[in-house]
Amino acid sequence: MSERKAIKGAKGIRTRHLSLRLSLGSAFVATILITAIVLGAASLLSVRAQLRQNLAQRLMDIAGVAAVSLDAEAHAGLLEPADMDGSAYKALRARLMRIQDVNADIKYIYTFRKVSETELMFVLDTGTSDKDFSPSANRIRT
Repeated sequence: MSERKAIKGAKGIRTRHLSLRLSLGSAFVATILITAIVLGAASLLSVRAQLRQNLAQRLMDIAGVAAVSLDAEAHAGLLEPADMDGSAYKALRARLMRIQDVNADIKYIYTFRKVSETELMFVLDTGTSDKDFSPSANRIRT
């Protein structure tokens, strides 16, 4: 009888030993997976923020180039919808359209000026259809 108890006892120790190994292994794998997920998420957020910052800087650079390439006095003289038929409007709009052509990623380029604390006025717009074009002197509330 005691021999059977010894064999049963040895099997129980092996089972507990195997169970302990399995538990420790599972905990280790779970820790590795959780760490990988956390590091991956942190990397993704960091890269996403950097891409947004790069895009914002690129847009600011393009806006700066557009601003210095436009005749400020001619732009300031565009006040009424009738000015859209004038040569100053057409020349300034053509310049913006060239900037847009060179930068294929840019869908819309427009300029506006602040009329009051709550109102902006579109001045130039490179849109080509009624859906994506705001005529000069068109006002919007902010």
